[in-house]
Amino acid sequence: MLDAIIHQRRFDKTDDQELWIVSQDISKAFDSIDLNMLKLALIRLHIPPLLIKFIINLFTRRNNKIITHYGDTSGYRVRVGIDQGEIISPLLWVIYSDPLLTTLNREACDPFLLKSSALLDYSPIEYEQHNLPVSHITFMDDSTLIASSKRGIEDRLSITAEFYTLNNTQANSAKYILLSSEQFSQTVVFDLFPSPLIPTCTLTLKALALSKSFRFLGV
Repeated sequence: MLDAIIHQRRFDKTDDQELWIVSQDISKAFDSIDLNMLKLALIRLHIPPLLIKFIINLFTRRNNKIITHYGDTSGYRVRVGIDQGEIISPLLWVIYSDPLLTTLNREACDPFLLKSSALLDYSPIEYEQHNLPVSHITFMDDSTLIASSKRGIEDRLSITAEFYTLNNTQANSAKYILLSSEQFSQTVVFDLFPSPLIPTCTLTLKALALSKSFRFLGV
């Protein structure tokens, strides 16, 4: 979908939307999960209480060891997070981040409209135009914010910054990547919304042109 969005903005001469893309860097996503917030996220989806208790107990008062070439290390107490190698962990991360994704879909302003056409009739040829509003593309811990204005990106950056602070998620803003159809090869300052949960009210990123490549989903 990201490739389709960039292609539309670069080559569709009828599209006059701005395009702003910010690829976020989230480190140690599973390790930073707060079990209390995970429990609230499970309750939000009306998961049965007994199942919630079972899931939380899987990651409570547990010890880990590290397998090395010279044998296992001594056990240590795990105080936060869930194990990345557990089968259930990817599903729990999706549940954990769902409140953020729901808010971005519902409240984020100035989404980018991805156009598509559906053929209705062959004779005469008739098309129906559809517009899909896109505010983010998220897969597991890979988060890409998308907007049709600088204000829209500021809105998304503010929402995600609050969520990351509340949920102990480590986002490295120094590794954020900005692509813009408007201000490439320039330093752009984003003003985040005032909030006690946001320690820094501004974020400065250097914009790349839409023709530039960047890592997406680890590629």
